[in-house]
Amino acid sequence: MSLDSGADKILAKAMMYLIETAAKDGVITQEEVDLIDTFEVSLKKYEGALREAYADGIITLDEENRLHSIKDYIIEGGKLMADLADGISKDEMNLLISMMLSLEVPRSQFR
Repeated sequence: MSLDSGADKILAKAMMYLIETAAKDGVITQEEVDLIDTFEVSLKKYEGALREAYADGIITLDEENRLHSIKDYIIEGGKLMADLADGISKDEMNLLISMMLSLEVPRSQFR
């Protein structure tokens, strides 16, 4: 697997799970669309760090920790955005959980 396809696979999986989660009840609400849009923008930062980590073919502990920090930032940003609007709805909570579970952080080879 090429380095780019590894990063692409991780990002595509996260977005796919978000969309599947939002569509599970047959209706994608505006608040779900807004949260998905927020995640999509935030994933650009994660994508850059992920591609950088994959660039030399070795994931270091520092790179793994940085990716975990960015993932936490994405989740917290989504949570804050949802909560500020009118509290976190069940649909938004499902999306937050989906992002937490689906956004993979590659493990360092130096554990």
